[in-house]
Amino acid sequence: MVVLKNDTPSLQESSLMPLNRANVKKVTAIGKLANSQQIVDWGSLWVRDSHIVSPLSAFYQDTSFITLYNDGSSIRTAVEAAKEADVTIVIVGYAGRDEGEYFICIDEEGNKKVLSGRWTLNEHDIALAKAVVSMNSKSVLILVGSSAIILDKELREKFTSILYGWYWGCEGGNALQDVLWGNAESWGRLPFVIPASGKDLRRWDPDAREVTYDRWWGYRLLNCQKNTPVYRFGFGLGYGQHEFTDFGNGSRIEWRKV
Repeated sequence: MVVLKNDTPSLQESSLMPLNRANVKKVTAIGKLANSQQIVDWGSLWVRDSHIVSPLSAFYQDTSFITLYNDGSSIRTAVEAAKEADVTIVIVGYAGRDEGEYFICIDEEGNKKVLSGRWTLNEHDIALAKAVVSMNSKSVLILVGSSAIILDKELREKFTSILYGWYWGCEGGNALQDVLWGNAESWGRLPFVIPASGKDLRRWDPDAREVTYDRWWGYRLLNCQKNTPVYRFGFGLGYGQHEFTDFGNGSRIEWRKV
């Protein structure tokens, strides 16, 4: 897991993560992916496991606080649920149906359709997340997916804490609890860049019969076009504070031409 943001709301307050058990007596988990049984992407990675700890089930297992759940299908009821909580956990993102290999999407008329290829959250998830954090500023945004998810500026600014959770794995719910409550450090780092806009990336045409790419792609393309990503390659925050001093190299390096 990768912590993308964990700001302090004000000088008088500490960052939201790790959550403080003394101040959290009621948690609301919002989003259908909180209760998802999909532990990895579909296709070549597809794994079936009889033992799956979803984020929601892990919340329920901890009886030191009350857990409320709303699947997010109704933004109005989700906002009402968020109002009741000390902390709200908003879990949104992708599933294999959105981005998985092998899986063939079928529309309402029975026609096969190509995956959308979007880089952002779907419109409902965006509206849901914005509405919830507007009601309860003590909200953590958790992203589910296998690749870069571009967040618009409003989402990035409204949430003080953002965590990239990937696909959970069979023990993902417990792992998420460890990170949220500070029982474990979030050591994850991004293996890709996340740009500010999809316009900073190569255009992808799902209907193309032929495409040619040059060497400029990913972070190389952003560097070439002098576009600054929102989150750089290798980015990731932690809970600890580190200080480096007295840099130096005490060894003599000898260069030889061979």
